[in-house]
Amino acid sequence: MSGSRILGIEEAREPEEEVIEIERHPFTNNSRTSSATRQLEVSNSIERTVQIESSSVSRHGGGATVSVLGLGSVMGQLQQEISKRYALTSRSSLTVRESVSVEVPPRTAVELVVEWKKVCARGDIRLGTGRHREDALIPYRVPVRLTFVAEVKDLPHGES
Repeated sequence: MSGSRILGIEEAREPEEEVIEIERHPFTNNSRTSSATRQLEVSNSIERTVQIESSSVSRHGGGATVSVLGLGSVMGQLQQEISKRYALTSRSSLTVRESVSVEVPPRTAVELVVEWKKVCARGDIRLGTGRHREDALIPYRVPVRLTFVAEVKDLPHGES
């Protein structure tokens, strides 16, 4: 792939969501008459790095795999172009920190389940291979958002 050059970047319409971690926080209230409110700060952080899937390189117009020999010589350029597009710096990260309240009725136990998700933009980098009418498509992914879903589940009393 010597003589290769970037012809364009094609972003997929829908971002991709991936569950990256599930946290479980049990709470018990042994009081006979009073509800209890538990406050929990949840936080998580991920690095924003470009993932170029060089093992999935394909020829434009077909699904045939092309030789990735020489791809290493343009990897730095590919990473730089995607980093510019998504405004990534060398130590870019995404952090979410939020406080969550859980109401625990008397003589009950509950579990707060926090499901962390990484949302990634994805697409293909179109690379001119230097060969007549043969472009390579190189898939990429880059994290653009970190989010979570919190759910409270009842537990049998005394199980926490």
